[in-house]
Amino acid sequence: MGKRYVFWIIFLLFKSSWASVEKLTQSLTELQTSLVTLGQTMKNLETLSQKNNFVYLFAHGLGGSEKQAQFYINKKIILDEKNCFSGNGPEVKSVQLVFPLGSSEPHEQAIIAQEKVVLGQDADVDVIKTVIKKIPENAEEKNTIIGVGVSKGAATLINAAGVIQDPRLRLLVLESPFADANDVAARLGVITEYIPGGKAFAGSIAGSMFNAYKRTGMQPITSVKNIPKDVVVILMHSKQDKLISIVHSYKLYNEFVKTGHETYLIETETGAHAGVLHGLGGKNVVRIVHAIYKKLDLPFDASLLSVDTDLKKYQPTIEDIIKKEKEFAASCVIS
Repeated sequence: MGKRYVFWIIFLLFKSSWASVEKLTQSLTELQTSLVTLGQTMKNLETLSQKNNFVYLFAHGLGGSEKQAQFYINKKIILDEKNCFSGNGPEVKSVQLVFPLGSSEPHEQAIIAQEKVVLGQDADVDVIKTVIKKIPENAEEKNTIIGVGVSKGAATLINAAGVIQDPRLRLLVLESPFADANDVAARLGVITEYIPGGKAFAGSIAGSMFNAYKRTGMQPITSVKNIPKDVVVILMHSKQDKLISIVHSYKLYNEFVKTGHETYLIETETGAHAGVLHGLGGKNVVRIVHAIYKKLDLPFDASLLSVDTDLKKYQPTIEDIIKKEKEFAASCVIS
């Protein structure tokens, strides 16, 4: 009887201890979960605190509108919709009637609109000036501006950055920009490089299509040297772009590097014009961009970061780019 009594005492003590161990394990699990949640919360707070003094300046492409900014918000290239400023001047409104052809607008309106298109030159730069004036000054610290532009909008931002030289501008994110609009006219692209008088001919075509465009006016490739050296640049371009070939980004990249700018080039194998984020590699492009955001202490989404992102891969040498340019030109001749 005594042995049975001792057995039950030992059993109850063991059961009680086991229950305590289970409770302790559960508590530790809950604590671990809480720490993970706290860590994520701290990351979110860090991102939010970073965003307090940052604003985005968006410039859309020819045929687009300020609504195009929503696409970049959805893709998380632009992280703060409330702090995104977009120009909507008379020239901006009219451009969307012109290109691509086949607009639903009446033909007469399209002809009127053509007279106002300047392909990133003076009138477009004036719109950027107007928009920048809308960006408020923070009471304690000047807002930092992140410029995001696509196609003509990207070219406009380059020209505007060189003219305005706003000290608040920290970064330019440029998708499918052109280096020189004369090379893009009539979709001649890189071919004008190898035809005697080709650039002047293409410029004349642009002038006949868009009466306000100046063949000898400002071009992104010549505006680069006027942009403050502390402005960082991200160029994104698809190798399949048939309207503005990737050679334009190659030329701009080399010019930015030569003038001392920290510059990144993100190339994709697929994607039509201004379609870098639409292509199969779009998600990876966003991850690379956010890795650069983090490096520059700009707003970023921690969930989009990749541990194996080596940013040096997106900073080729000038010699590498010259080689790429020659290879691309050869492939165009062959095809």
